[in-house]
Amino acid sequence: TGWIDRVDGTLCVLNTMNGLTDIAIGTLNFGMTMACPLGAILGLIPKIPTADWSNGLLTVEDPTSHEWSKWLGGNGVVLLVSAYSFLATGPVRGAFAGLIDGHAAGQGFTGVFDSVTGQVLLRPSRVFAAGESIPAGWVARQGGHNAVSTLLGGSRANHLGYAVIIQADGTLAITWSSGVLNGGLGLKQANILAI
Repeated sequence: TGWIDRVDGTLCVLNTMNGLTDIAIGTLNFGMTMACPLGAILGLIPKIPTADWSNGLLTVEDPTSHEWSKWLGGNGVVLLVSAYSFLATGPVRGAFAGLIDGHAAGQGFTGVFDSVTGQVLLRPSRVFAAGESIPAGWVARQGGHNAVSTLLGGSRANHLGYAVIIQADGTLAITWSSGVLNGGLGLKQANILAI
């Protein structure tokens, strides 16, 4: 089985490399088509053919398995390279890193997502004593979604409220809990996700 495992592993690497060349050639072909769409429609823009060079190099594979192996391997590498900036910190923590750095476990943040524009706004929040002034860039925990929604602008009807809480182990918990913005959507006190 050791020899078979080595062949299977080598096939995966070769198919991944073949998948990457397919993606590179496809990108070039797409770029040429977009540069001159009419020429592409009329067949005046040549297409670079893709070569299936990995099948049969070590062994002949089932065509369907081979195509899936190339596609999954090539696209997996592209996904990992595209997500590189988030790998060290995790996807959600990476997106919020500039805002949450320096805050201790238990610190909460009040956020609003605009479902039409895709914009997100997040502010640190806590309970403030009566008469205590709220520092710039912060919001009060009570009524925070209302304040962040106003800061985000746009149509309040498109806004969803959420909260981010730093956990003791450094992960983030996200909850879509907002009576002000999510009241009619069944999202109150739901969907807590540790990242």
